[in-house]
This record gives sequence, structure tokens and C-alpha cells, in this order.
Amino acid sequence: MRRLLLTGLALLCACAEGGRLPPRLSDRGEGGLSFRDGPGPGGEKQSPEAAPPLLDGDKDGHCAAGSVDPGGICKSLNDCDDGDATRYPGAAETCANAAVDNDCDGESKDVDEDQDGKDDLGVACATGLPGVCADGKRQCQDGKLACAPGVAPGAVKESCDGADNDCNGKVDDGQVCAAGMTCAGSQGCRCGSGPACTGSKHCCSGSCLDVSASTANCGGCGVACGAGESCASEACSCGTVVGTKGGGPACQGGTSCVSGLCQTCNPTTNLAPQATASSSGGGSAADYLPAQMNNGLLEASCKFHWVSAGSSAGGDWIQYTWPKDVTIGSLWFDTVPATSGVCSTTAGRTLAGGKVQIWTGTAWSTVTTVSSKSNDWSVSFAPVTTSKLRLYDLVATTSGFASNPIIFEWRVFCQ
Repeated sequence: MRRLLLTGLALLCACAEGGRLPPRLSDRGEGGLSFRDGPGPGGEKQSPEAAPPLLDGDKDGHCAAGSVDPGGICKSLNDCDDGDATRYPGAAETCANAAVDNDCDGESKDVDEDQDGKDDLGVACATGLPGVCADGKRQCQDGKLACAPGVAPGAVKESCDGADNDCNGKVDDGQVCAAGMTCAGSQGCRCGSGPACTGSKHCCSGSCLDVSASTANCGGCGVACGAGESCASEACSCGTVVGTKGGGPACQGGTSCVSGLCQTCNPTTNLAPQATASSSGGGSAADYLPAQMNNGLLEASCKFHWVSAGSSAGGDWIQYTWPKDVTIGSLWFDTVPATSGVCSTTAGRTLAGGKVQIWTGTAWSTVTTVSSKSNDWSVSFAPVTTSKLRLYDLVATTSGFASNPIIFEWRVFCQ
């Protein structure tokens, strides 16, 4: 009895001191028998306790979440990929591993190569390029952090603004202003001393001219339409035939615009016989009527028309009227020599000149002026289209009779 009491006291002391049984009463009792080897209370076999989880599978010094670290060897217990030694809290986010969350902060789109805690992407930087390409932002290129220009070289066309827009190292170079204008740097393009021309206006000799409907400047400075043509939307036209914008006359290939049609001009065809002749006054007898000027007979016939005019301008005229528009480019007159008479006429009745005029539909317009002629003469000019032609303020030569000039024949040609 005394021995049993002592043994019970020893068990109580052992439990109080460390919670373990003496060797003889541990998991294995006397004779090497285990108290756990047998069946449990319900008859099932007992299993050994589970081993603790793996601490640092990728050996990067950081352990996966939930790891047991009784020895304190882990730098952290939040390795987001314990199978990849490049991924752990505090790892560098590099362009080489773009789109991967290296530092386990839950963000896979940032880059922090200098590990200052700030995203390197999008930070302003200097590219070292000229012009507007000088400013850039950091971004990943071919796995490396680089300074990419906000404007790529050559992406922007050079313009007149005082800047190097195409980043070729030159400012406002090349054709940066429209024809006729000059570049004034930050002030932009200029026409002469004034501002740049806009809309349908072009810079012509330092002035802005509207080239949308001008037959003298149709679609460009000095681009003239052909005789009888009109200009609209910067293109010449003849009836339904429309030329190219700024391309000059609509009628091409030796044709000219007559009555809204592009017709071939024969420079040897006399247009006068189709016209009706008239004058301000003069010969009225049958052999001296205005019709003698376009009857096809020359000086040898001695049939002519004379006009009541002196050697100075007084508003006298001779005129042709056609039933429809014709294109005219030159005139020829058969008159008497200033120094001698013919067909029983007196010397000094030479047609010496006057103003060549055409009817525009609303008024007479002077094409050219001729003076000081002393015998037969001709005159040429840029072809015009009209239905009426006259020689106005015509005069006789200043020598001899010096009045009542004679016209044997007046011929008209398309060019």
C-alpha cells in the first residue's frame, strides 16, 4: 500500500513539472510496448502526427503564407510564388519580367527597377533627340526600361511655327508654306507684309487674291483660262468641258472655246465674212459702204469704205457683229500708203490706228491700242471670245490729207 501511494505522488509531480510521464509511463511502457500502437477507443488504428508545411520551397529566403517558422529563418511569410525564386516581397519589378507581380504586392503592371517604391513607367524623361521629340516618358522596350519620345521622329510633318516638328535637327525647313508665301517662324506663314492667305485666296506677288473664280488667276497665280472660258471652283470651263483645278484652259489640243464648245482654230480662216460691218459714218455710195471691208476684195478692186475721222481721236469707229460668239486673236487691215494715193485717192488717208475693243455683254472692253501706222498693218493679242468687235477712236495718219481714212479690207483671225 505504501508503495502504491509513493508511485501516485510521483506521477502527480511529473505532470505538474513538465506534462510528461516518467520513462516507464511514456508512450512506450515497460517491455517496449507503445500505448499508441493499439487500437483506439473505437477500435481504429492511430496515425502518426502530420509533418509541418514546407517553409521555403524556392530557397529565396521568403516562405509561403501559412508556413511554420519556429527557427525564424524566413525573411517573410508572404511569398506569392514559392516555386519561383524571382518572386517574393520586396523583389525588383523589372521590364524583363513585365506583366509579372515580382514583389508580391498584387500589382502586375508596375515596374520599379530602382526599388524606390514608385512606378518607373510613365515618368517624364529626356530622350536626347532634337526638336519636339526631346521630351519623353519611360516605358519598357525589348525587355529594358527606356525613354520613349512623346512624338516619334518623322511622325509629324514640318510646319511653320519656329519648332523642329519632324525632329531632323532643322527648324521650319522644306516647303512649310503655300506657294508665294514665306515662313516667319513663330509668326507663321506670311504673304508679303501681311498674314497668310486662307481659303481660296493665294499669295500672288505679295497680295492675297481669290483664285476661285478669276479667269486671270484660276486655281493659281497667273493661271489664265482660254478665251471664252469661265472659272469656277478654281477650274476653267467651256460649256460642259471642265479643266483640272489650277490646270489652265479647259479647251486643249489647239481648240478654243466658242459658244460654249471647244472648237479647233484655223489661223488662216478669215472670220470677217460671217460678220455684219458698220461704222460711225463715212462713205455711203455703193462702192464705199461698210460692207466693202469684208467682201474679200483687196486694194486692187478699188472698192473700199472710208470713215469720217481726222488725225486725232474723236470717237469714230468701224465694227463687226457676228450672229454668235467667235474667238479672235489677230486683225489685219488693207489701207492706203501714207505717202501716196491709190485708186484716185489722195495721199494721207491711211488708217493709222485706234483702240481694239470687244463687247463683253454689258460694255465695251479695250483689248489693245494701235498707233502711228503708215500702210497695211496687223495686230495680235491673247485670244478673246465675243460677238462684237470694233476699232474705236480710229485716226488717219498725220501727213498728207490726214483725214477720212480708207479701209479696203479688214480681216479677222482666231489667232
